[in-house]
Formats: sequence, C-alpha cells, structure tokens
Amino acid sequence: GGSAADDDITGKWFVFLNNKIVSNGVLLVGFRSPKKIYGAFLSGYLPTNKKGIITKAQGRTIYEIDGKPAAIVYNEWTDGAISEYLEKGGIILAPTTLKPIGRIIGEVMGIKNYLLSHPHSVIPENKALTLFTEFREGEEIILMSGYKSALIERAKQVVERALGIDKNKVIPKGAILIYCGGCVGAIMDDIQQVVEQYKITLGEVPFIGVATFGEQGCFILRENQKSNKHGNLMADNIIFE
Repeated sequence: GGSAADDDITGKWFVFLNNKIVSNGVLLVGFRSPKKIYGAFLSGYLPTNKKGIITKAQGRTIYEIDGKPAAIVYNEWTDGAISEYLEKGGIILAPTTLKPIGRIIGEVMGIKNYLLSHPHSVIPENKALTLFTEFREGEEIILMSGYKSALIERAKQVVERALGIDKNKVIPKGAILIYCGGCVGAIMDDIQQVVEQYKITLGEVPFIGVATFGEQGCFILRENQKSNKHGNLMADNIIFE
C-alpha cells in the first residue's frame, strides 16, 4: 500500500472510498484468491560507508546522530547537499531524494533488506531533521545512494523478487505496483521507462499503479518470518496468479 500524495506538496492529500473522503485516516482493501499471491518490498538504493547511531529522536524528527545535530551530520555525509538550508531551514525533498536514510530490516540469503526514509525538512533552531517515517533512539542509520537508472531498473527487480524461484512457472493474471512519488519526481521524463520495464518483466497482463508519498509493504526477515513496514522512496508489488 501507500500514503496519499498530491501534485504540489501542499498537504492536500486524502484517500476516498466511493463518496467518502478521509484526509486523516486509513483505507484498507482486502483481496482473496484461491491461488497464490506474490509480493515484494524493495528499496533499489545502495548503502554507503556513512553511518551513525540516533542519540536523540522523537516521532519523525531526528535531533542528534552520534551526539551531534542531525542536519549537520547529514550535510557532512552528503558533501554539502543541504548546506543552504542549515541556517534558514525549509523543505529539502529535492536535494535528498537520491540520498535517503536507510535502516537494515533483516537479511535473507546474505542479502540485506533496507527500509528507506526521505529527509523532509531542516529545523534551523536546533539543526534537526524531519523525515516521513518514525525513528527510535539507539537505531543505526546508514546514508543510502540512488541513481536514476537504478530507480528505473527496480521496476524489473521488484517483479523478480516477488516471484522468486517461481518466476519461470507462474503465469500472472494481474498486479498492483506502488511506486514512490518522490522517485517519480527524480526520474521525471523517464517515468515511462519504469512502466515499460514493469510490463516487459511482468508480461502483457493488466495492472494498476500509483505514485505515493510513503509505501507500506512486507519484508521477509528470514525463513518463515515476515514484517510489515512503512518506508519512503520504495517500490511495492503484488502479483496475482
């Protein structure tokens, strides 16, 4: 699933069911199928060697990393990506889309699963960072790195991750693709390539897609253990057999 978004980031987002509109709530839709349902939750970003421990946080605000103001640490990690915002504050979505914060959420067959969080703004008074997900003190965070080509390629990867070893014997009947709206903004004119990658990998079957400001999906932590998480800049995929 995903969180509602809008076109100009003014916060006028909402969800709706028939003629009922909800601007602060959750809409759940249930599916039932006699056949197998496949899913995957994927970041498509790579970890860097920049990491630290959250030493002060509340909700969706990180105040300190390793005892230092969070925005200053993040700016150092990213070689000055948000320098102009340290004193004046403000929205930093554009310069941070390809440089999100990651957390390791389990490991399967030697492959680490990363949950991403998109830095939203700088609070100039205390140089804190607000993000679009919640954090806890004591968590280790890692600076991640993304590229336009990788964001396009992950439309293929999320299908392959979902189908896994069944890839060559499953005939999909339909699918749902949740793709981060922030990544759409980073790709811009190349978004049609995401659609094409998805269609080529999935096959000529009907699917629906949506660009969201926050993605909800399920991680496979280890064999027979799963965890539902809320992240940012992610790709989420459900395939029906």
